[in-house]
Amino acid sequence: MANKTRKSKGDYIVAIPSYKRTETLKEKTLAVLQRYKIPASKIFIFVADKEEEENYRKALDSKCYTRLLSE
Repeated sequence: MANKTRKSKGDYIVAIPSYKRTETLKEKTLAVLQRYKIPASKIFIFVADKEEEENYRKALDSKCYTRLLSE
């Protein structure tokens, strides 16, 4: 029996929780996602607070993700 709630293959997001690891995120995680051609529109980064959000905005290229969210 087919799963009627399953969406198309294009209906997903990549949610990345991160805390004080801007360089690792940039050099490893986002690099791998780009290598596998995951669209930036699917990538959401979650950080702890506004201070972390500011640090990540400074360190990351905004073309590599669609949303950077904090509490």
